[in-house]
Amino acid sequence: MINYQKLKINGLIYRYVKLSVIITVYSRVEFLENALLSLENQTVNKDCFEVIIVSNSDIKLSRTYNLDLSISMSDRNTLAEKLVQGISLAKNEIVTFLEDDDLYIDDRLQAVLNAFNKFKGLSYYHNNSMHFRKFSNDYLSI
Repeated sequence: MINYQKLKINGLIYRYVKLSVIITVYSRVEFLENALLSLENQTVNKDCFEVIIVSNSDIKLSRTYNLDLSISMSDRNTLAEKLVQGISLAKNEIVTFLEDDDLYIDDRLQAVLNAFNKFKGLSYYHNNSMHFRKFSNDYLSI
């Protein structure tokens, strides 16, 4: 059962779900800031999600981000172990994953929230992806 939060705007009460976004970092900190920018550009309210970074490398961000952001160091090297660590830190019932060298399109989290609001009892959601080639604006949509 999804735990819905309530938000009051202009006298109207809206029901919403909060998300946890887990970013795994494996010695590729240089890509992380683009992933964080893609989260900062999401169309959903920033109060609707938290961001948990699980990294095996020291992280020194070049600026602050308008995100509920926490960083957890890991001595684990496998992706699965980092995901488990991130899930154990997640405060919300809906969890989504982002790797350090990936980006979310601006409405990605809105699509996840819409799916969970529309389909009662939904336990898994996967959307399409686009693959970009290095040093090119060409992409392949799958």
